Order: sequence, then structure tokens, then C-alpha cells
Amino acid sequence: MKKRCKISLCLLALLLLTMVYPVGAAAGLAPGEAAQEGRYVYDQADLLENDQDLEEEIQALRSQLQIDIVLVTTDDAEGLTPRQYADDFYDYNNFGYDEPRGDGVLMLIDMDHREVYISTCGKAIWYFTDERIDLALDAIAPKLTDGEYDEACETFLSLTEEFMTHAADEPLSYGFRLKLMLREHWFMTLVIAAVLTAITLGALARNKAMDKVSASVYLSPKDGFQIDQKVDQYLNEFTTHRRIPRNEGRSGGGGGGSSTHSSSSGTSHGGGGRSF
Repeated sequence: MKKRCKISLCLLALLLLTMVYPVGAAAGLAPGEAAQEGRYVYDQADLLENDQDLEEEIQALRSQLQIDIVLVTTDDAEGLTPRQYADDFYDYNNFGYDEPRGDGVLMLIDMDHREVYISTCGKAIWYFTDERIDLALDAIAPKLTDGEYDEACETFLSLTEEFMTHAADEPLSYGFRLKLMLREHWFMTLVIAAVLTAITLGALARNKAMDKVSASVYLSPKDGFQIDQKVDQYLNEFTTHRRIPRNEGRSGGGGGGSSTHSSSSGTSHGGGGRSF
């Protein structure tokens, strides 16, 4: 009887362990190990040159934005899809600024599938709308294709700061969009700048040439210079008053919704990915 009880207890413990830490949980880390270590950059594929600088930047942003920000690279997804790997890494390592599996965002660079995936959790789901995630992937994927892994991570951190400081129904700042455009299309920007400079210099040269024209060009040789007097008489003024209704709604610009799904732990996540 005692032997049967021991066997039953062992089976029950094994079942509980499987429920807490399912087979295939990402990165081979014990539950909560990553969060307990207090670091947020996991360069398992050895892609990053300045991982310590990224770590320090994340620590500062984490306090400012009050979300966990995690960067992960891997060259072995352990049979999981990029989405599954990213979600599991976040969940089973108990990331979350406010609580385990709470507010935060994770970017995975998966060299196994050649895909980048952004996983969001908690309040980050609301700020990282589907539209904004597409914008982020537009900026990040080309850098990864070119092997610019550190630059891709820096871009992700800049985007995270911009997204989290502008509500989902608010437009992103003009300065940020301009900076992003200049960063992504630098060659075209140089061409446009050169063209505008040439046009400006040409206009200045024409104005300078016109300033040198003699006033005699505008004088009639027969009649000489003559000034005509003209008087405008003010008669009356009519003013119409009309009440313009106020628009109580807020215009979008970074808006749209956020698609969600449940991870293997049952946690709700948002996110999206793209091949590179």
C-alpha cells in the first residue's frame, strides 16, 4: 500500500512539473530564471556586438515606460514556431514589469527560421497595435537582412519608446516619422536634399541678377516717370457669426486594433512577425 502511495505521489509531482513547465519551453531556462537574473538581452545566437549597451538602454527605458523589454536571439527554435518561442520565452521566464507574465514586449531574432517576431503582453498589447507592429517590422526586417543586428535592436528600442508614449488612438510624432524615414531611406533623402539645394541656389542666383537691372528699364523714354493716385473709400462692414460644432472625437494616426492569441501557458499575447 505504501509503495502504491509513493508511486502515485511521484506521478502527481511529475504531472504538476509538466503543467508548470511544459515540454518545449523556450531557451532551456528554468522557470523564472531569466527574470531573476535581472537582465533583458539574451544573445543565444551570438549576433550582437554591443549587447551590454543594449542592456543598459533597456534598463533605462524599462523604468521610464514601466514595461519589461526583452531582446532574444536564437539559432535553434527547438521545434517551435517563432511566435511560440517568443511567447514561451516571455511566459516561462516570468517577464512582466508589474507581475509575472505582465506588462512587456519581446523581440525575437530567430535565425533558425530567418524570422523576426515581436510578442506583446499586458498593456503593451494596446500600445503595439497591428498597424504599429507592421511599421516596426518595415523598419527592422531590412536591417536584419543586411546583417545589421545591433542597429535592428536599436530601432526596436526607439520604436518601443515612441509607441509607449503615444496612445493607440494618437498619431505618432511628426519628428519621429521624419527621423524614421530619413533612417530607412537615407540615399533617397540625400538625392532630394541635393535637388532642393540646387533649386534654392538657382533661385538665389536669379534674384541677384534681377537686383542688378537698371531702373531705366521700367521708365518710358517718352512719358518719363509718372505716379497715378488711387483712393479706396471704405463703405461698410458686415460680420456673420456662426457656431462651429466641436469635434469631440480624437483622430487616429497610429490606431487600429491589436490582434491577440493565447500562448501555451494560456497567457494573452499580441504580436506579429516577418521573414528576413
